[in-house]
Amino acid sequence: QERTQPLLIGATEEITFVARVKLPEGYTPRLLPPVDLVRDFAEYHSSYDFKDGVFVAETRIQIKQSEVSLSELKQYQSLAKAVNEDVGRWTEMRNPASSASASASAATANPELRAELERAVEAMHRGQMTEASEILAKATKQDPHSQEAWAMLGAVRMAQEDWDGGLVALRKAADLDSDDLRGHKVLAEALTRLHRDQEAVTVLQEMLNRSPHDAGARISLANELMTLKRYDDAIPVLESAVAEQSSSSLQTELGQAYLGAGKTEKGVAVLKDAADSSVNSTTWNDVAYYLADANVSLPDAQRLAEQAVKSAENESTRISLDSLNQDDLFLMTRLVSFWDTLGWVYFRQGNLDKAQKYLEAAWNLGQGPVDGGHLAQIYKKQGKLAEAKHIQSLADSLQERNAPPDLKRIKVPTLAQMDAGEELSQMRHTTLGKLNVARGSGEFFILIVPGGKVQDIKFVSGDERVDQLSKMISGLKFKAPLPDDAPVRIVRRGLLYCPGPSYASDFTLYPIDSVTSVR
Repeated sequence: QERTQPLLIGATEEITFVARVKLPEGYTPRLLPPVDLVRDFAEYHSSYDFKDGVFVAETRIQIKQSEVSLSELKQYQSLAKAVNEDVGRWTEMRNPASSASASASAATANPELRAELERAVEAMHRGQMTEASEILAKATKQDPHSQEAWAMLGAVRMAQEDWDGGLVALRKAADLDSDDLRGHKVLAEALTRLHRDQEAVTVLQEMLNRSPHDAGARISLANELMTLKRYDDAIPVLESAVAEQSSSSLQTELGQAYLGAGKTEKGVAVLKDAADSSVNSTTWNDVAYYLADANVSLPDAQRLAEQAVKSAENESTRISLDSLNQDDLFLMTRLVSFWDTLGWVYFRQGNLDKAQKYLEAAWNLGQGPVDGGHLAQIYKKQGKLAEAKHIQSLADSLQERNAPPDLKRIKVPTLAQMDAGEELSQMRHTTLGKLNVARGSGEFFILIVPGGKVQDIKFVSGDERVDQLSKMISGLKFKAPLPDDAPVRIVRRGLLYCPGPSYASDFTLYPIDSVTSVR
């Protein structure tokens, strides 16, 4: 459908992301060239530095207009593609002490080839992937038996989104594998990333034929077979893995395979044993979900799901912004998953009212495709067909946006995905009205308690003058439906943007899965 309205991209603001990594002694990065992309509506800049043993990567995004006009949509899509490509670049970490002997050996064997590979690496770090690809293609003709040249060519072609060409080169590298099977591992990972699952199975099976005790290959093979729903084939692989390494996650996957293969009694027994012998709330949740999904042993599923929810909700009551850590942030994603599972169990039991409460809470907090799809099914069952259709369309858009690379298209957001993104953003958006403050922005953590009230607030970064608005944010009431009477605490990170005293300011919460730092 042709778009008829400008694309809203959010408040005008500037956001800077800085990553600092202390490298082990002797290691140095080969710094990528900076990237500067400037459009009328937005700018994107990235830069890299290395000083006193610390590698620093900095990205700056500036939104200069709140909307993109119809005439600028193609520019927006080209900018999005360029940003995605830059974010996907990698920085090589070098250790001269360990690499010198390897380089010397290769140079002695074929110094001309070594020189070509060094040229290709330099081109890659300049962002000149086409040049690097051409150099490496010539290198593979110069020495068709160089696994390194083929592997590098495969990596470059994959970076160029030439999936088929990349896989051809990676297969050549795998064919030249020595005993360590590194080429096979890289090829299997690439096939998995592209969802070429059947081909990945073939590569992993060959790895196990050559190295029967490779635990990583065995688990990867089991995961691929489960993805393909080849449960009967996955069972012996998982049984072997469990025999060597009895972990609750492997047991849970084995129980799921039994259920998928129609061996219900055995599957239920393995899953219950995995849950009852574990003190991990994630294991309880996973077992409950698999039982509910298979629509079996629902009383056990309910018991385990309620147990997991209670554990996570109780854990949340200890969250304090003064001592906030990454585990507290991860707890929010667990809450979403646990609420979704319990809601799904109630749905299977026909308890639609309880199911709706948990799934609405999960959808509001997590905005994920799975909980959105489950909520749509609840609405459909309740006869709320318009609401069901709308939520399902948002969930489908999220699923598409989060999909892995496709072999036939470039991953640039479609207009439908952009529209869905705008609506989801509005769910996290609160307008504060005109404030008598100068233009500026700042990030805050807030602690939300039942009723959507803000119990605590902490300024994280940004313009110091914005910190004075903490009390105003504390007075806001957020949409935060909770499914039960537990004293749950929800921690969220948000951006307060003040465009100046003549314009309305706003506070927008970030999606929970995008918040990974407490700084």
